Order: sequence, then C-alpha cells, then structure tokens
Amino acid sequence: MQLNDEQILIQEAARKFATDQLVAARRRMGSQRHIPTRCVGGYGCTGLPEHVGSRSMGRRRHWAPDYSAALEEIAAGCGAVSTIMSGHNSVGCLPILQFGTDSQKEQFLTALATGKHLSAFA
Repeated sequence: MQLNDEQILIQEAARKFATDQLVAARRRMGSQRHIPTRCVGGYGCTGLPEHVGSRSMGRRRHWAPDYSAALEEIAAGCGAVSTIMSGHNSVGCLPILQFGTDSQKEQFLTALATGKHLSAFA
C-alpha cells in the first residue's frame, strides 16, 4: 500500500521517536525489567505525540494505514512498547470509542487519548 504525504510524516515521526527514545531505552528495559514511563506515557491512543497526528487520526474514519505505519516503526524500536501501544488502542480505546456512551467516552477516552492514563487487559 502506498502511503500519502500525511501518513509518511506520521511514519517518520514514529521512526524518529523509536530511534531517539526506544532503541537506547530497550537495553535498559531488559536489565531493569520495567518499561520507563517516558517511553509510553503521554502519547495517547495512537502512541504518537499529538502534534504529529494522534487527534486527527482519531477523528478520521480510515486511520488504520496511519496507525499501522506508526506501529511498525515503534515495533522496530522496541517490541515491548509496540505491544503496549497496540493493546492500549485495540482493547482499551477502540471498544469505548465504538460502543461506549457519550458519558463513558468523556470519562475514559479523554484520559486515554491524551496519554494521562494507559489501558491494560488481563
């Protein structure tokens, strides 16, 4: 699939984050056995800083190519962080976005979408 200009910018931002933050942190994560919050906090439902498109991706109907391109780059930097990002979006944000009431969306999605909270499943 051919990415458009905006999707390429998102992919490049994810690659830069992975290169600048995740590759170096990946080595520490293994020895410390935890994920540093700076690697996953504050990046919202897409796993990217808002200024590179996370809010616009949430509003667009067909955001999967954007998200896939970003997730691939994050995975190249650190598989653990990409798994957290994927779970946060797929089982955390998406069901609320698609099936939640307006009240639930306001209560939960705002904090999830801004990266204030991180979803999890067990």
